[in-house]
Amino acid sequence: MELTDVKEKNFKLMSKVKNIRKIIREINTSLNGTKNLIQTMDDELRGILEVETSDLVNSKYYIFDEWWGKNVELTNDEIVIKSTDLWTAFKQDNKTILKDLELTTENFKEYIKSKIPLNNLILRSNKGKGAYDIKGIQLKQLLEEGENLEKIDIELSSCEVTNKKKIKNAKEDFYFDEKIDKQIIKDYESKDIMILSLEYKVKPWEIISLLMKHNILTKREQAKGYNKYKETDEYKNKLKK
Repeated sequence: MELTDVKEKNFKLMSKVKNIRKIIREINTSLNGTKNLIQTMDDELRGILEVETSDLVNSKYYIFDEWWGKNVELTNDEIVIKSTDLWTAFKQDNKTILKDLELTTENFKEYIKSKIPLNNLILRSNKGKGAYDIKGIQLKQLLEEGENLEKIDIELSSCEVTNKKKIKNAKEDFYFDEKIDKQIIKDYESKDIMILSLEYKVKPWEIISLLMKHNILTKREQAKGYNKYKETDEYKNKLKK
């Protein structure tokens, strides 16, 4: 009798296990179906957004295209610009039509996304809201500022010939001297111009001029830390002169 009872108990247990496994398979099937449905809905929503964005830009915000073509250019340099900087420049150039066309910063950010590859956008917020940084473009006016700054640098250089750190070589092959030039170039591999200017107790523009002299840079605005330099009073005061 005891062996019979054990067999009967095992049979009932195995039956329950089979039922539970059947239920699990049904749940998995249901989940897979739900996942496929969610993916389909997501694809549809993405399609709707793309159509809406395209219609929005083409119909109402044609003014963006005209402004973009005149003021923004693509670059292969690792230059980063803030979306808010672009919006500020756009507002300054289009003050009279902003209200009439009801153009807002959100409209402008959506327009930027339609012009720039997504991998060139650097979001500051995990939620994707607010301002963001953009790689691979720059305002054309920055080039003019760079040219003006270079002229200022030349003028300042002539006024500071007596700087003790700038020991001229007979052939003028170095900016400061051979040892300092080589050390700064080596340090520049891991540091930006702002850090180097503090460590060597010289002006940021002098670090840039040194790098230009040794052909490390072809444009002043290519320098690492140049965006930080633009925020300094020294840079802003130079532009005002």
